[in-house]
Amino acid sequence: MSSILTQAVAWLGGLSFVLTAIVGVAGFVSKFIAERSIQSQKAQLGQETERLKGELAKEAETHKLRLRKQEILYEKEIDAASAFIALHAELEPRYRYPDMIWDGVLDDVVDSFGKIEKRLSNFIAKHGAAISSDNRNQIGSCRLMASNNQFAKQEGEPALTNAKQEAEEMLKIFNEIEERFLSEIRS
Repeated sequence: MSSILTQAVAWLGGLSFVLTAIVGVAGFVSKFIAERSIQSQKAQLGQETERLKGELAKEAETHKLRLRKQEILYEKEIDAASAFIALHAELEPRYRYPDMIWDGVLDDVVDSFGKIEKRLSNFIAKHGAAISSDNRNQIGSCRLMASNNQFAKQEGEPALTNAKQEAEEMLKIFNEIEERFLSEIRS
């Protein structure tokens, strides 16, 4: 009986050795497969990270370009507003003597319609792309008023009433345009 017991113990020991070896090989294989899977996942994540970095870099460059474009346009808008304010100050009528009445001031504006038309045309040619459509339309309207009425007064004669009304309307529009320029820049 002791030999059977010895054989059983030896057999169980051998079986234990085989089982240990199988468990060891299975552990090695599973560790190997797990490491390969992790490496594969790392590679995929690395590729996805690089793709996202590329997209972010592209979006950042697009945003920078858009901001630079807006910066340039804003500078042009400020230049246009400054130029119009200077032009308005230059074209604003002045009382030439102490007892001058408003009607006389309007006569001076009518006398200047040819000059005003030219200055407004030059302004639109230089700054038209950088100003709002409302300002561009009103400046164009004033230019047209000046053009249509530049011959409304003959030398030595008073200006026609309609031309004076147009002059007064144009002066009001100049004030509106200036206010709109300032409002657009500040908003």
